[in-house]
Order: sequence, then structure tokens, then C-alpha cells
Amino acid sequence: MRHALESLALFTAVGALSLTLTGCEKSPGAAASAEPAPSAGATRMAPANHTAPMALIGKALPAIALHSTAGQTETLAGAEGKPTVLVLWSTWCQACLHETAQLTTWADSRKDVGLEIVNVDGLMGDEPDLEKVSAQAKKIGVTGPVWTTRVADLPKLGVRTCPVSLVVDAKGIVKAAREGYKGADEMNQWLDRELTAL
Repeated sequence: MRHALESLALFTAVGALSLTLTGCEKSPGAAASAEPAPSAGATRMAPANHTAPMALIGKALPAIALHSTAGQTETLAGAEGKPTVLVLWSTWCQACLHETAQLTTWADSRKDVGLEIVNVDGLMGDEPDLEKVSAQAKKIGVTGPVWTTRVADLPKLGVRTCPVSLVVDAKGIVKAAREGYKGADEMNQWLDRELTAL
């Protein structure tokens, strides 16, 4: 009996640790810590009619409307004339905050590559709160435009979890996609590999 209880306790502890490392829990107002915790992605998921972002590989970015926290509007489609990294993040996802902060710093040293930061708080079913998105972006050091999407447009991006990162070539074609964030070193290796392959 004692051995059974010890085994159960160990199983419970391992399970809790696994959820802590792989999950992206909703945490309004929580700021990113200095050192990112490893994460395989988010546990929050949109309706099942959303397809995986990997399905976008080899296709042009969908023409959906983006709305900035400053009141601007543009279309997510077409080429900017140079490769672009598109990061999809949410204010309640700690892994997203770590990734977005890291990519903002990374982009400062890669002027040959564009960076588009798009908020997908609509995954929870409500339209993004622009003031909240703006405040969180500022807190993690984002200085460029921060875009949001409408709930109805999320299925076109194939987003069910976050964070999601896409590498888009100069012609606007998605060349690589990934879900989750496992730290700066792993992300840098992925970016270098995918951008070199363009």
C-alpha cells in the first residue's frame, strides 16, 4: 500500500511538472520574467474548425485585415520585398511574451528581415482589448507597430494555439511554421536555418 501511494504521488508530481513546462496558461497582467521557461506551446485552443498553421506552408499569406493599437489598418498579404518573420502572440500566454520580447531584440540586428507582431487574443472568443494589448507590448519592449486580428479572421491563419511563428519569403509565401517556444537559443537556430534556406 505504501509503495502504491508513493508511486501515485510521483506520478502526480511528474504530471504537474509536465503541464507547467508545456502549458501556456491565461494570465492577464502577468509580465515575462528575465529567463524564459521552456514551453512547447499553449494549451488554450480555438474551435476545431481552425487548421494547423503548418497547412499554410507553400501558400501565400491570407489576405486578412490587421488593426494596430494606434488605430491603423492594413492587410496581411503580399510581399514587403524582403523575408519576414510573423509572430502570433497573446497577452495571457507567458511563452508568447518571452518569444515576442526575444524576437524584438533579434530583429534589431537583422535589418534584412522584417518582423510583424500580430496579437491573437481573439483565440479566447472575444475581440482584443487594444489598450491591454498595447500596454503588454510596451512592457516587453516592442517598439514597432502591434497588430491585432478579428476573431472571424483567425481560422484563415490556422491558429489554434500560441505562440506561432511563420517565416515568409520576399514574395509573400509562407516557407516555415512552428508552434511553441523553447527558449532563445533554440528559436535563433530555427530562424537561422529557415532564413538561410530561402
